[in-house]
Amino acid sequence: MLVVRFRQWPKLQSTPATEVIAVSASVDDAQEEVQHGACELCKCKRRLTFHHLIPKETHHRFVGNSLPAGLDGEPTRIFLGSYGANLCRPCHSQVHRFAPNLTLAKHFNTVEKLLQQPYIERWVQYAATRKGAA
Repeated sequence: MLVVRFRQWPKLQSTPATEVIAVSASVDDAQEEVQHGACELCKCKRRLTFHHLIPKETHHRFVGNSLPAGLDGEPTRIFLGSYGANLCRPCHSQVHRFAPNLTLAKHFNTVEKLLQQPYIERWVQYAATRKGAA
């Protein structure tokens, strides 16, 4: 067990060593911001962000193990860091409001799976009526 202070929580946390990832081993965030383009969910043309379809918080569960059912690829940091979708900030926020990261990683890890969910489908219909919609 390690005692760690995470940025999200002011209190010290006891955490198994296998759950702690060094900052130097994490995926580079330089690819987070993408210029302008069409959002892969709502198709609005605006500034995009990179959404990891298997959220970074869950990468340690999959590296060196198997990927969630239905995904093809190698369970490496490079694959997990580059597997994602370009979403506008409103859609990106809605995806993270929809489900916790582990649920997103295991069950909603493709754009198609996200679009099949009523909550996301309703959001996309609404977003398409907003300014910047295609």
